[in-house]
Amino acid sequence: MEFRKAVQNDAERIMEIINEAKAFLRDSGVDQWQTGYPDMDTIRSDIDVQNGYVLEDEGHVIAYFFVTYGIEEFQKHIDGAWKSDLPSAAIHRMAIDNSYKNRGLADECFRFAEKIFMEQGYYSVKLDTDDGNSRMKHVLEKNGYEYCGIVRFDNSDKVAYEKVLK
Repeated sequence: MEFRKAVQNDAERIMEIINEAKAFLRDSGVDQWQTGYPDMDTIRSDIDVQNGYVLEDEGHVIAYFFVTYGIEEFQKHIDGAWKSDLPSAAIHRMAIDNSYKNRGLADECFRFAEKIFMEQGYYSVKLDTDDGNSRMKHVLEKNGYEYCGIVRFDNSDKVAYEKVLK
């Protein structure tokens, strides 16, 4: 398995994985990603700014995530408190092919992104998810992310987490 930056030729496959994740969330009773977001325009934009990453298995895209650098506007308004004011990065839109779930690939995605961040001088990762997304909250906590409070994004409250990298 290998990580690489996503390219426009990956967009259709990425949307297949995103759509699987949307259905999984819906079937799990989670309201996250049920308003159309993320859509193909979002993914194409992620790729255009060269911050989308895929994980491939034997040339087949099986996971996707997008990274950002610096605190985002919605993150500045937290009901709670971030753990640090270090230069921060974020991971968004993580999705894994349903047939590859429960293999620790989300953990691998987090480790890869954290390595990229540290190489570029970002030692804090701030991110969010829906409160009802217990699976992602478990993955975050298992990977050392700590609950910080609530932020508002995509017209809903999200639980916010931070991990200070060493």
